[in-house]
Amino acid sequence: MDTLTALVISAIDPLNGAGFTLDLEVLEILGIKAMGIPTAVIPQIPEGAISIKKFGRGILLETLESILSFEKPSGLKVSIMGRFISEVPKIAKDIKGPKVLDPIIEPGKMRVISKKEIKKLRKMIPFFDYITPNLPEAEEILEEKIKDPGRTCEKMSLVFGVKVYLKGGHTQSKIDYFCTGRETVEMKPSRIFPYEVHGTGCFFSSALLGFLMKGNTSIDAVSRAKELLEVAYSTVLRTGRGKRMLQLQSLIKRNSDRD
Repeated sequence: MDTLTALVISAIDPLNGAGFTLDLEVLEILGIKAMGIPTAVIPQIPEGAISIKKFGRGILLETLESILSFEKPSGLKVSIMGRFISEVPKIAKDIKGPKVLDPIIEPGKMRVISKKEIKKLRKMIPFFDYITPNLPEAEEILEEKIKDPGRTCEKMSLVFGVKVYLKGGHTQSKIDYFCTGRETVEMKPSRIFPYEVHGTGCFFSSALLGFLMKGNTSIDAVSRAKELLEVAYSTVLRTGRGKRMLQLQSLIKRNSDRD
């Protein structure tokens, strides 16, 4: 069987609790060879981002060229794009496998994409197969307040022509919604954890890509990604500051046993 290779475009979290390194780790756990383009460094604390240092477009293009000279990716995960935002649509167009966009706009109350760049973000969404916004991100993309998350999920799918996984972590119920364009599925959590965890959005979108690349159907991929995230939630690492971060060692044996 040929090796499945994913391309990741996202920013580095030096805590390794989210972003580029977490994306690579999740995909590797699922048996996907992950290569990537780190677009920025975002110093963080578990409560959120402190600042962002974007890498230059030149080094990003060199990195892309070196990857493509080595391997043609068969899947794509994109989140924080930095100065690479104008290149992403072409990259997505050239990749034939599943493509997942996690449209991170404001991690920890610090914007990583400008109001002007939001227009570029909207235009690139149709180049992807899946988008995984949380509620505030969906509001900004659609430029409207959300009253009914299920209907919002359906509207995003209709407007952009993609499958939408709308994350409900900002609500009391924690219910997510998945819209394929033909049906909308309410994704209730198996349990609600009494604490917040850093990096869950990155984890989910990378796991979703991994399961899709392994041949799972859309609904099976989102279900398995959500299930794996809930397992990760239950085995988090508690930091010295009393905050919780994902740690993936316990997932490696579980996934290898299951597959």
